[in-house]
Amino acid sequence: MTKGVAWGNLDIVVVDMPPGTGARRGANMFHKVEVPILGVIENMSCFKCPHCGEPSYIFGSEGARQIADKMDMEFLSEVY
Repeated sequence: MTKGVAWGNLDIVVVDMPPGTGARRGANMFHKVEVPILGVIENMSCFKCPHCGEPSYIFGSEGARQIADKMDMEFLSEVY
């Protein structure tokens, strides 16, 4: 992903990683090849009820924040 690919000039690349262990492995891989990580964004953090707007954390809550804290990375945001 970082070698042998003609990306051209990039300011930023967003990489969607699998949750949990896969995200940690991905972050470790980028650290090993010296690709800087800006931070962590949690995708699908909750489901908002279309009727009342109340969030339901069907996949658990704050998983990405915990990974960011454990790996000393910045938690940037969550996407609903």
